Amino acid sequence: MKRFTQVAIIGEFQEGKSTLINSLVGEEVARTGYGKRTTDCVNAYALPGSDCILLDTPGINHSMEDNASTSLGTEHADAFVLMIAGKVLSPSMVDYVQRIVVSPSGFRRPLIPIINDHGANVGIAGESIAALRDAGVNPILFGERMPRIDARCFGKDTGLEYYRGGEAQLRYLFGISPCSNPSPITRICAMLKTVQQLTSFSKNV
Repeated sequence: MKRFTQVAIIGEFQEGKSTLINSLVGEEVARTGYGKRTTDCVNAYALPGSDCILLDTPGINHSMEDNASTSLGTEHADAFVLMIAGKVLSPSMVDYVQRIVVSPSGFRRPLIPIINDHGANVGIAGESIAALRDAGVNPILFGERMPRIDARCFGKDTGLEYYRGGEAQLRYLFGISPCSNPSPITRICAMLKTVQQLTSFSKNV
């Protein structure tokens, strides 16, 4: 039986999480909306042409209830994608991410940042990455470049052309055919789990 990697898409309220999922799936499977809360629980979506399952989550820091829902619904996630958009991550958001990436068994799961690029968010993303690194999270970047999407063209009249930049990076990251399968995310998760097992074994010898 094929093993699917669960990738949780997390981020603050209205950062483009559901839009990213729709653009990758190729149809409007997740509800989206500007300026209003649209995701109130964790939903799973299969990613065609990939070995990944995407978990759409409520906006972190929108409410304590949403934070709890995200934590519970992503308990068994293999990896996280953090959406960064119009503002630098707040200290409370950095603290939350620092905690949520640790699995119930104490294993630190990989975190990969993606920019929702509304034009000038690269500097904001850089500050957010620095804040995460200061907190010891150390997100994974591919060649120090972050994949980016642009959700400005979202709307019923524009079809499903959600992202204008970074399409090749995103397809590669998630292993969408004809790129790579298993996906880089799956390979990273497998490598880190092997390291964890070896570390646990050496401690018990």
